[in-house]
Amino acid sequence: MALRLFPFGGRRGGAGGGEAPPPPENAKGSVKFWVKDGSLAKYEYNVQGTMSFGGNSIEINRTTTVEIKDVGTTKVEVPEEAKKKLQQ
Repeated sequence: MALRLFPFGGRRGGAGGGEAPPPPENAKGSVKFWVKDGSLAKYEYNVQGTMSFGGNSIEINRTTTVEIKDVGTTKVEVPEEAKKKLQQ
């Protein structure tokens, strides 16, 4: 799974000209979940490894954090014209 989350690896990105980038070496990852009142409130994942670009090895250590908040607070106003069409 760490390979799929890696920059320029897996399903994300890629080199131009239809060539796939070289796979990362020593790829590893971790994930953390935070639960509040029985619901997922936040998650964070970290991927690490080494990528080769132009003969140079580059160490990658990327952390992505996603907070989930204000669930159920979105308001949608249906225009009167649309309401009339739905009633037909």
